[in-house]
Amino acid sequence: MRKLTKREKISLGLLLILGFSYLYIQFLVVPQHRKMAEVRAELDTIESEAKKVENYGSRIKSVEKELEKESERLDDALKRNFTKLEQEDIIMLVDNLAEESGLVSEGVTFDRPTEEDIAEEKLELSTAELSFKGGYQTLNDFLDKLSSYRKRILVDRIAVDNDSDDLLTGTVYMRMYSLENVVEETESLFSWKKDSNYFASNPFSPFSSYIEAMRRQEAEDSANDSSSSDSNSSGTVSGATSVSPGASYIPYYPSVPSTGTTTGSTGGSSSSSGSSSSSGGSSSSGSVSGGTSGSSGSNNTSPSKPVTPSKPAEPQIKKIAVENFENAADFFTVGSPREDVLGSAGISSDKREGSGSLNLKYNFLKERRYSSINLGFVKEIYVNDRYSKINMDIKPIMKAPHGLRLVIKDSRGKYYDLGLSQDLNWSGWKTLSIAVPSDAEFPIAFQRLYIESKDYDKILLGDVLLDNLQMIE
Repeated sequence: MRKLTKREKISLGLLLILGFSYLYIQFLVVPQHRKMAEVRAELDTIESEAKKVENYGSRIKSVEKELEKESERLDDALKRNFTKLEQEDIIMLVDNLAEESGLVSEGVTFDRPTEEDIAEEKLELSTAELSFKGGYQTLNDFLDKLSSYRKRILVDRIAVDNDSDDLLTGTVYMRMYSLENVVEETESLFSWKKDSNYFASNPFSPFSSYIEAMRRQEAEDSANDSSSSDSNSSGTVSGATSVSPGASYIPYYPSVPSTGTTTGSTGGSSSSSGSSSSSGGSSSSGSVSGGTSGSSGSNNTSPSKPVTPSKPAEPQIKKIAVENFENAADFFTVGSPREDVLGSAGISSDKREGSGSLNLKYNFLKERRYSSINLGFVKEIYVNDRYSKINMDIKPIMKAPHGLRLVIKDSRGKYYDLGLSQDLNWSGWKTLSIAVPSDAEFPIAFQRLYIESKDYDKILLGDVLLDNLQMIE
């Protein structure tokens, strides 16, 4: 075997070095270079996102400042405007301002509240007319109090005329706007407190003072009957019970005549006219108007007692069944957002009354600031007569912190969103109750029920039974 020359050895070494270098570059340097390029690109992306986050942070601070300013403006608007107006509140307010200014109020009249579009919002407008009598200065004082009142009251116009007593008479026409349709939380102008002692469980029950008066009257009647018996035995008949001048009259029930030994009849009049008795004679025969006729000049009538009124029957609670939830075809479900909330309604044999109940199942799919599932009535249910309360039976199959609400519409087309429950966290059937708004005008229509989830709630699934929707008087 031939030995390699020195030149060949050098050439072979160079070839090995070149091959090793190529492999090193191809399998180590190039991948590292690519990795570094990817890292640089990722770093650039991160730096870009970081700049965006910084920009978002500054924008968020700017938005928060704007939101704070808008909140202050909203608070100022709520302080300067009415959030809820009732006629009784307007009467109290106008009468108080008139009394403070010395103006004589001769009556406050109203028109039906209307809705008016202002700044793309529907505000409720209430108008009031004050008929007054007073001096020029008192009228000015009243107008000053209207303008300086903490809530905005607009004076539309004033009609003034001279009175015969050198006073002014006329009418002040006022306009007041309510934000009830705009804001979620409303506040009444006055707080009306009920005195629990003012009400009685049974209005037909007699007062204790009346019972005592009845007992005193019964004792007096017994005494009068005894004295009348003594007078009859001596030939004198008393035809009526006298009342001393100035004595207070106490009403009582007529006496029931006793049966058995009494001969004759009892009249309904307390008159002593007719043939009551002759002077110096006896009452052995004849009749007495308003008194008692006896035989042989004697009176055997036992003292009579007042008739005690029977206790009236307890008043029956008037109620009407609105929906029994026994036909799933009468309802439909709609999610909000429409495509991102699932819901279904079916009939369950688990019921509170009747043959079944409605089983509402829903899935909010993901956490959101606000989601809801609506259960609508295929045909609106109308109730013509006025009732004061709405009842409904609910049984959560799955407990959830989701609120349950009911939407009704009155005859003016005004919608009321009524909260039945803030959560569905109990076991078994439970009757929920809500008062019908006092300003709702009948007939009213039941539009829909809905269950809502707020503030990115983590519980997304729900299952609830509905039964026995009623209205109570």
